[in-house]
Amino acid sequence: MRSRILITLILCLILTVGCSAPLAFPPEGTAEPANAPLEGTPAPESPAPTAMPIAANASRSFSYAALNGDTAYWCTSSGVLAMNATGEGKVLSEVKACKPLVMDDYLYVVEEKTDVTDEVAWPVPSDAVTASNILRIPLDGGEAEQIYTTTYINTIAAADGRLYFSTTQGEALQDAGGLFSIDAKGGDERLLAEDCARLSTLQDDYVYYMGVAEESAAFFRVHIEGGEAEQLLAGPAMPVTPLAYQGDIYYVNTDFTSAEAENNLTIMRLRDGKSEVLGGGFKAHELLGIWDGKLYYAAPSSNEQGLLSLVRIDLATLDCETLRKEAASQFAALSGAYVAYSDYAPVYAATELKLMPLPGEEPITLKIEDVVKSQG
Repeated sequence: MRSRILITLILCLILTVGCSAPLAFPPEGTAEPANAPLEGTPAPESPAPTAMPIAANASRSFSYAALNGDTAYWCTSSGVLAMNATGEGKVLSEVKACKPLVMDDYLYVVEEKTDVTDEVAWPVPSDAVTASNILRIPLDGGEAEQIYTTTYINTIAAADGRLYFSTTQGEALQDAGGLFSIDAKGGDERLLAEDCARLSTLQDDYVYYMGVAEESAAFFRVHIEGGEAEQLLAGPAMPVTPLAYQGDIYYVNTDFTSAEAENNLTIMRLRDGKSEVLGGGFKAHELLGIWDGKLYYAAPSSNEQGLLSLVRIDLATLDCETLRKEAASQFAALSGAYVAYSDYAPVYAATELKLMPLPGEEPITLKIEDVVKSQG
């Protein structure tokens, strides 16, 4: 039984940050929602920044890219690149880092260290990490400043002037670490919860996370000031890439114990303690974010290439629109006005990133080589 629980949690942790290959397509005969192309709708004039007030939108943190306005910040083996929607770019910092996010006038990244003397390939394998440094880099350029050091940080998010992160490597249930928050300068450390396996999202003054209850994987929330955690979900089917928004929780229902389980790979909504299928049953690979009342997600594909489609649902009407059909191997970041994606997975090994204005206009291709060469 313990082995079964352990396997379930490990798989949940892998999928929560986004996989390099699509999940299995639903069995033949499964009804799909009608997806109508969206055309002619202009992108928002004033896109919101990545680090939103907690109550505004439901944002996810991504491992290698972040969006702020029309600028993408991309962690690569050549350093952190900043590239805007006109195709212009620069090397913001030569630091080899990951888990970027924007808050106020800084880009925050996680630099992973090891205790070996030989050069370690980037990104550093999680089992080789001995320390995670949080750095902040001025958006207008400047030196990267180390503000905090701890053990392995697997997820980090930001809102309202604070950083939130979980510290476990997720190798076993009993190794679950802590859920912490610090201020923008790395001070005022607070332990919000123990036995946290992975932070999921921030919303409405709560931090949502995967954790452990009686040696089983479970989904919790805790107030941003700390206190007693509330268990929201438990069982063989666990939420993948959950997002909380206006009191509801949206997630991809994933039962690792049975590929034929009811509502497997279906978008669910948890409302007033009760889980229900959203609409007519939307199949999803992962949820990307909720902006201005619209849920964006990656839909699995049945083609041989296994490319993902970008789809969004209006949560008020449940109208579903396909913004980009079978275009991406991996989505790298999403904001209210742009989506960054790659047709190569894993995205950290890609040589170019596509930046597409929402909803569904032609993307701009951002090439690492062009940016690096432009600066010698």
